[in-house]
Amino acid sequence: DKPIQNMQAQWHPELNAWIADMSASNGTFLVFGTFQAINRHRAFQTVSDQLEFPGGIEPEIKALDQPDLPQDVNGAKAWDLGLSMWKEAVLGPSSKQQYAFFYAVTSSMAQAQDVARQARQPGNPEFWFNQTRTAYQTWVQKGQPVNTPDSGLSKAYVEALITDKQSQQPQFGSFVAATNPAYGFKVWARDSSVTALGLAASGHLDEAIKYYRWMASVQEDGSRDKFPPGTWDTTYSYWFEKKQVPFAAPEDDSLGLFMIGVYQTWRLLNQQNPQAAREFLTGSFPRVGQGPTTVYEAVTRSADYIA
Repeated sequence: DKPIQNMQAQWHPELNAWIADMSASNGTFLVFGTFQAINRHRAFQTVSDQLEFPGGIEPEIKALDQPDLPQDVNGAKAWDLGLSMWKEAVLGPSSKQQYAFFYAVTSSMAQAQDVARQARQPGNPEFWFNQTRTAYQTWVQKGQPVNTPDSGLSKAYVEALITDKQSQQPQFGSFVAATNPAYGFKVWARDSSVTALGLAASGHLDEAIKYYRWMASVQEDGSRDKFPPGTWDTTYSYWFEKKQVPFAAPEDDSLGLFMIGVYQTWRLLNQQNPQAAREFLTGSFPRVGQGPTTVYEAVTRSADYIA
């Protein structure tokens, strides 16, 4: 990992968006913008990146609570920054107001600016809501439908599938246990195995394959105390491909769920495409330390450890 360096944020009025340059630390640029006109935009230094979110931004919240609106802050540079947009709204009885924002992570400033322009080009957020709705409907229809006379259960099933799909790390395939920041964005090897197993059973094999390949690739290689070859840590970071997060370890309940999940995914895939099923088991990925290089090798190591 690169050492953490100062990030730099700048307000772009032509885009109605913030762009934060974090490339010195992780090579990324964060875009955070809005579709509506706003009253204020402010960048501010947080109290500490070691505090929970409310505590870290408490001084800025107090500034916004003053009778006079604070001045715009168009840019800032610091170890850790907060970005805010502020809008005053007066609501009468039974009235409502809706605001929509967009954000993205890119690998260059040019990409960040292009994303903001593309987001705002349709002129209203409804375009993107419709695009998203259509994309998820298409994805759900590719899976295995569940027939039940209970319409509420059918709706809950679809919503659960979409929630699982949204929680998958797009780069390497792990599942975050909760999207609420209070839970620390942990990936539980055990829980995620069940999530992937459910997606496989629902006919969404690509997502299950991606997860089990990731889980196999981060299997312990015996170089750490209390984690023999064929085992896993309890929780991992959602943001980094192989970064253990300390929590109640070791727990061995992920081993059997991994093997069951791999078998069921292979079985369902083999019914459709035997060649793809073989590739799922034997396709190689980069070795980490002395870890496995295929899903089949990871299964074998887990079975040997259990035996």
